[in-house]
Amino acid sequence: PKPYENWQKALDAYTKVLPDSPKTPRLTYKSAELTYRFLHFDEARKRFEGIYDKYCKDPMGKNAGDAILVTYQLEKNQEKMLEWARKLQKSKCGGAAAAGQKGGTNLGSLIEGLEFKLAEKLMKQGKYKEASNEYLKFVDKYPKSDDADKALNNAAVAVEKDKSFESASRLYERLWQDYPDSPNAFNALWRTAINYQKFFEFDKAVSRFLSLVQSTKYKPSTDEERKNRISAMWNAAQILENDQDYAKAVKWFLRYATEKGTSKEAADAYFKAGLIYKKMGDVNGMMRIFKEFPRRYGSVAKQERRIVEGMFRIAEFYHKERNDWRKASTYYKQTIDQWKRY
Repeated sequence: PKPYENWQKALDAYTKVLPDSPKTPRLTYKSAELTYRFLHFDEARKRFEGIYDKYCKDPMGKNAGDAILVTYQLEKNQEKMLEWARKLQKSKCGGAAAAGQKGGTNLGSLIEGLEFKLAEKLMKQGKYKEASNEYLKFVDKYPKSDDADKALNNAAVAVEKDKSFESASRLYERLWQDYPDSPNAFNALWRTAINYQKFFEFDKAVSRFLSLVQSTKYKPSTDEERKNRISAMWNAAQILENDQDYAKAVKWFLRYATEKGTSKEAADAYFKAGLIYKKMGDVNGMMRIFKEFPRRYGSVAKQERRIVEGMFRIAEFYHKERNDWRKASTYYKQTIDQWKRY
């Protein structure tokens, strides 16, 4: 509007004629502010930058820098906001008095938030390597930040998406060790175990899987995490069986079966425990499992074959290992009866 245009011209004329007047910094700022108020941001920034450069030690210099930040905020230009916030923090414009003023821009918090958002933006763009680098810079710079654990988790996810699984494992490991109270700690420990399993580091995988089950530090908080906690028992048991650590394998297959109730998965684990007892030469354990199996899982779909197999293995044991034909024939008969029933 014309009145404001004339006012601005008058302010500019005053500052030109009286450049050394103590009023000049404030009036120069007022002139720039008029351009800003009418949303001519490019022109306003040129004026504010001039004030910032010329009157940095004056409070108007700080105000001009803050105003530039606001223009970029209104334009949602986070990269430029971060650039200017860093510049303002480094130069400390406005003098000691301005630095101590309340209600001004908290540059430290602003920069922290913007640096996190920058990493988030890279992540959303699918630039996983760049995103992980920014997240790790954030963690190293702000290890006590409320967002530090989230940044470390996101870095691990980004690295994993970039197919760098070993690096991801190290970051997940760092997360659950450095931030055990983080809501991301349980999942980090789970991902660590899974990645160790993928890369055949089975001792480490078992240790992490069992930490999920046994440690009171890492408590599942979602349905998926509760499911993963139970799956950790199965995964650990499978690895232990493959390593021929049969006693521990049986323990965790049976624990898994208990956790899964009367489901097909529970039946799988319980029967597997019986087969492992046979490998161990633990006859009592094998017989206990196979005798108990029909009562526990007879109502579970598609377990008929296992019930028959269990009876047959008991009969075979008495026949071939004990040479006790009387007991063997009893169980052979039960095997046939079970087969006929199903």
